[in-house]
Amino acid sequence: MVYRRITSRTLVMILLLFLAVTVPSFGSILNLVGSSTATLLTYVFPGIFYISLNQEAQKRFKAIFQTYMLVGLISPTFSFSSTVWAKAETVVCLILILIFLFGGVLASGIALAEILVTDFRRPCYLQ
Repeated sequence: MVYRRITSRTLVMILLLFLAVTVPSFGSILNLVGSSTATLLTYVFPGIFYISLNQEAQKRFKAIFQTYMLVGLISPTFSFSSTVWAKAETVVCLILILIFLFGGVLASGIALAEILVTDFRRPCYLQ
């Protein structure tokens, strides 16, 4: 059990050492990874999850509202106007998601262009 853990940690360190020696500009690779994943994790995914969870909550609230109306706890003339607000909120979330997605794609493209322009030389272990 202990040997498996020591072996896996040693292999990961050897892989990271190989990557650090082989890649001439490690910062540009970090820019690419950061620009793509950070944008998705901080801006795009929370908006998508909020929209999906909010729609489920709206469906449940509407079902409860209709049940109360059938039972007689709420007057049939009472209007359910929060759906208009929910639709406007969804549109704003979608616009923000598209803006941030455009920014993430732009940042990833810049980082990729930086990687392609980098002068790749032979690693030190091949010279």
